[in-house]
Amino acid sequence: MPAPALSGPQYLGEGLKLILSPGLRLFVLLPLTLNLVLFIALIGFAMQQFSGWVEAFMPSLPSWASFLEYLIWPLFVILVLLMVFFSFTMIANIIAAPFNGFLAEKVEVVVRGQDDFPPSAGPNSPPWCRALWAANCASWATSCHGPSAC
Repeated sequence: MPAPALSGPQYLGEGLKLILSPGLRLFVLLPLTLNLVLFIALIGFAMQQFSGWVEAFMPSLPSWASFLEYLIWPLFVILVLLMVFFSFTMIANIIAAPFNGFLAEKVEVVVRGQDDFPPSAGPNSPPWCRALWAANCASWATSCHGPSAC
């Protein structure tokens, strides 16, 4: 049976509830936080550098061209917004790539209610991977599914 035409917002709400569930929250919020911190730092650095360039460039202009300072800043803001618009998702996917396998496994566990996957963080995994997996299993064990979920 086909879904109603306006069911998209309902599925968006269901997806948001799913990714913010206790077992999945770490794999969603950690890459998103890293991406936000990276972009905030880069935008702050760009603003600082651009301010220095404007301050160095404006004294060399004749006095009648001082209005350019009021045009340069909005152009800079528009440029930054365009760059963020086109690069935020790409950088977010690059940062989140190491977590996608874990996220997919945990989504299956939450949706199906059973965990029949072999552990992803085996003895040959890097130490940060095993630590992240152990931290998630600890939080997962204290959630509604009990310690058998790990």
